[in-house]
Amino acid sequence: YDKSQDSSTAAIAAHAMTQTLDMVQGMPPMALGVGLLTVAGQCMGAGRVEEAKTYTKRFCLIAECVMAVTCLTVLAATPLVTRVSQMTPESEGLTFQLMVLISVGRMVLWVAAFTLPNGMRAAGDVRFAAGVSAASMWIFRVGLCLLLCRGFGVGLFGVWIAWLCDWLCRGTVYILRFRSGKWAQHQVLR
Repeated sequence: YDKSQDSSTAAIAAHAMTQTLDMVQGMPPMALGVGLLTVAGQCMGAGRVEEAKTYTKRFCLIAECVMAVTCLTVLAATPLVTRVSQMTPESEGLTFQLMVLISVGRMVLWVAAFTLPNGMRAAGDVRFAAGVSAASMWIFRVGLCLLLCRGFGVGLFGVWIAWLCDWLCRGTVYILRFRSGKWAQHQVLR
């Protein structure tokens, strides 16, 4: 009987449940990001750059509020969901710990990393956003994850910590880009 296999099974189950719950808490803010694409795109197409900036800020603020509500609601429901799903006590505990980590991370980092760039993409700043996303993903989600999990043996938490670092990097770069105003200098329509 290999007890380490139980820990691996618990980690796999916890990771799968965390991903599912994380998707649920992320859906409403994602929808706001899609709405922002349309609104900011309309403003930029009409030549109303300041209005696009204002709407981008408003949508980000609304997304932050919605994110807080969804994260806290899903986090509060996590013990019930894991119990109803008949997870093992070890998986339940891991899932809740991961949900605390990812929920706090989402509330602090996600909007800057994913909603804000939608406003910039609508203004035609697509290449910059795509480049930042790709670079950050490879450096943090892949590189840091491998370093944490294989190099330092952090395990499952290393995966999620790497994701949060990716969000932090993206969000920081996008905030700086937004404040610089360079994102609004593209000509979307000719």
